[in-house]
Amino acid sequence: GKHPPHGPSGLDTPAPRAGRSWPLIAGFGVVALFTVSPLAQGVLVGFGDTPETRFWFVLQFLAAFAAARCWPAPAAASLTRPQLAAGAALVLLAALLFASGGGQRAQWVWLGFLLAGLLLLAAASLPRLWQRLPRAARPLQTACCVLLAALVLAQPALALYGDSAGRCYGYRGERFARQMPPVTADTLPEGEYRVDTTDVALERWWSGPNSPLVGGYKGLSEYYSILSPHYTDAMLCDWALLPAQLNHCSFRSLDSCMALDTLAAVRYTCARPGDESRVPYGFDLVGETPQAPVYTFIPESGANLLQYENRHTLPLGYAYTAAISAEQYASLNALQKQAAMLSAAALADGEVPDGFAAEPAVAGVTPLEASWQAEGGAAWQDGVLTAAPDSDESGLTLRFTLSEEAEVHLCLSGLVVEQNPAPNHCFCAMDENPSPEIFLNTFDHDACWVNLGPAGPGEHTVRLTLSQGSRFSLAGLALWGYATAAYDAAADALGQTVLQNVVVGKNSVAGLLQTERDCILGLAIPYSRGWRATIDGVQATPRRANSMFMALEIPAGEHVIGLYYITPGLKAGLILCALGVLALAAQLIWYYYKRKRGGRL
Repeated sequence: GKHPPHGPSGLDTPAPRAGRSWPLIAGFGVVALFTVSPLAQGVLVGFGDTPETRFWFVLQFLAAFAAARCWPAPAAASLTRPQLAAGAALVLLAALLFASGGGQRAQWVWLGFLLAGLLLLAAASLPRLWQRLPRAARPLQTACCVLLAALVLAQPALALYGDSAGRCYGYRGERFARQMPPVTADTLPEGEYRVDTTDVALERWWSGPNSPLVGGYKGLSEYYSILSPHYTDAMLCDWALLPAQLNHCSFRSLDSCMALDTLAAVRYTCARPGDESRVPYGFDLVGETPQAPVYTFIPESGANLLQYENRHTLPLGYAYTAAISAEQYASLNALQKQAAMLSAAALADGEVPDGFAAEPAVAGVTPLEASWQAEGGAAWQDGVLTAAPDSDESGLTLRFTLSEEAEVHLCLSGLVVEQNPAPNHCFCAMDENPSPEIFLNTFDHDACWVNLGPAGPGEHTVRLTLSQGSRFSLAGLALWGYATAAYDAAADALGQTVLQNVVVGKNSVAGLLQTERDCILGLAIPYSRGWRATIDGVQATPRRANSMFMALEIPAGEHVIGLYYITPGLKAGLILCALGVLALAAQLIWYYYKRKRGGRL
């Protein structure tokens, strides 16, 4: 016979749902597809590179589907016993699969959440169980559905945690990041400028790239901690700053390149006594800066840092009278690009404005004639570089002569790690100075450039030391020099017309520019679609320039320049969030009055 719509206890009894099993079958089928197909997993997470994220989002899809079936009416979840048995078999099969393969922690956590979701779904799907319980137990059925929905909310947080866990070593806490005190009148002068993080990194593992952000002073990573594709492309591809990288999303500094420090508005850098050879060219000693009292590791050389000021420092804005196109910029190598940006704005897209077209000026950038010799059991033949398996002295030695002072760069072409049994990295040193460390996990580009620092006229030696038993593909090796005299002249010329009275707010930058002719204002601020600009209150559109920075076309005269930032998608997201809350509230009210009219409270 037919059952009444309500049991004797007043609980809901689900009505027959003929033909409604296909959504559940389709849902579990999609989950199975995402579970076994790497391609489908990649689509689900935008082809992210962490497998943990893929598992979390697979589970999130299943939990979201189950919660949608259960909310807000518990009776809507009417899984049959065969369906529940199939789900249990899926959990058991996954457990056996993980156990046979050694099972990683993330996989077992994923399985635990899958089992929890299945149990909650089963609990909400057994009306006979709830009919046997007293009326006072009715909220327990709804609680199962609420917990199931809570699983859905937990998944994004767990997914983000899985993503960040593999990268957290690049983001240190206060104990290691507060090596300098915040910028105050007693430590560094007030103003809008940047402090390079090379001062406290010095290739030490405990110095994270975000030390200025955590330490409270104005460093590069304060602006670049949340990386944009333009910044990573500039560091990895355009300038190929290999030793400045910790990994593909974390950078210590601009590798002490004199041109890049100037273009990025770096005014100060610091070094410990004994490490002066790491200070970039063009920085003069101006005093000492004490380390913060919370800094727990005091080196033998003392608790103070030597403070150096860039004699060619630029503010956050400087005026160009010439520009080069994206095609012209792409035709240059990494060092030539640095020199070109001191004389012309390198526009990333669109046409060069009328009157600004110019050829790239790369005066002072020249290849250096050098001879090389393999030592310590190392060999470089047919594009393969190998080190001796039992020697720490394997490597290449290059010898060259400079006719004038220059910043020397080593270019490694087609460098790919084929074998690296030792945990340490490669090291590169010029004239026995402290060696820049080359991080092996970043060898995946056509050319990798290592800034060896400034050197005077005369003979010099460069030593590339390899880890024991390592093996590399190396297509080419070359030395380049950037004459410091040419850099001085270009930096002085670029600093003639700059943005004055700069004021930086929480999400805004403002300043005054006085120019005698039309110009392109280069802004040492990472480009983002969220930036808006005004010239004397009139809206203007910033363009991406110099790989990762911005530029504005400015007419001759005196102008007030303003920039303000609005996170892309923020307004739309807030509107959609508000609409979602209103829709949820309307749905709950509708269900409440529907039940009330039916005599159920």
